[in-house]
Amino acid sequence: MELSAFQERFRQQHEWAKECRDGSFKEGRFLPHVLIINPDEKMLMICCPWSNDAEKRMLMQHVWEEARKQKAIAVILSSDARKIQSKAYCDHFKIPHDQFVEHRDVELRRVGGSFGDLPQEVWRDCILSTSMSPCFPDMHLSTSYVEGPDDTVQYEAEEAAVEGEFHFKMIRPWWDEQKAAS
Repeated sequence: MELSAFQERFRQQHEWAKECRDGSFKEGRFLPHVLIINPDEKMLMICCPWSNDAEKRMLMQHVWEEARKQKAIAVILSSDARKIQSKAYCDHFKIPHDQFVEHRDVELRRVGGSFGDLPQEVWRDCILSTSMSPCFPDMHLSTSYVEGPDDTVQYEAEEAAVEGEFHFKMIRPWWDEQKAAS
């Protein structure tokens, strides 16, 4: 698979995830899912219906095992999420931007660990798609949304992370173990 084909597949996956989120703004109306792409470009989708961090870790371990078994060339995760708006966060807590990451991590531990536990003006709901691959650069795309009329989803800005700014931490690299075994 060429890089351009992977980038197109990634974008299609993100658009499909947005379509899956359409309909109702209510919490819990989206089923996170992972797409595993193997070397012959066949794809396996795994639905990930977690309701807490322990379930999420267990499902991500299953994804890691499957990616390793398939000798996957890429994994794409799509989920609804909350993302911190760094400028709004710094304004709210009256801190300089260079202290954002450290302050956010301390504050998250203080309030319980979830972005949703922070004041609502510092985060946005979004559809998040992120990839991990031994063959392609990691990709990250999020599209913010708000509640629209009649309990609908209304999309706002789409944002791609600058390469190297975002790291997919839920699954450890499966290809490192494959290299060590060979």
